[in-house]
Amino acid sequence: MVVIILLLTAAPFHFDTNRTSVLAHLSRISLHPLISPDTGRRISIPDFVQNLLLFVPFGAAALWALGGDRPTRHIASIVLLACALSVGAESIQLLTTDRISSLTDVLANTGGALTGALTAMLLRKRQSAEFTELAKTRLVAAPTYYPTL
Repeated sequence: MVVIILLLTAAPFHFDTNRTSVLAHLSRISLHPLISPDTGRRISIPDFVQNLLLFVPFGAAALWALGGDRPTRHIASIVLLACALSVGAESIQLLTTDRISSLTDVLANTGGALTGALTAMLLRKRQSAEFTELAKTRLVAAPTYYPTL
């Protein structure tokens, strides 16, 4: 998943490692998260939503991978990992000729991972409650339950 995210953020892979070019990219980064660095106006809502949705699967997959009985304690780690991955992806964009690094993208990506992790946590709790209810019906004790499942 990390490789896919890095590939999507670096496409179409036109790199320029010239120091002047990298410094020019750095100078365009706006510290105001609601201002687009390429236009100087408000951010593009579709672009923000795309960045948010890009990291939702990362947050959900990370929560399911970490597992455990208390998923809430893993959420902070997932958000920090997503933020680090996003900063890495935006840093790679500093080396491209046609991509623009943005603080807004880092915030959207981190928010997407948080959304994915919270959604996975809620689904996991609901699934656990449903399995508990199913166990009470003794349906799972039937010899044909698991082959059918």
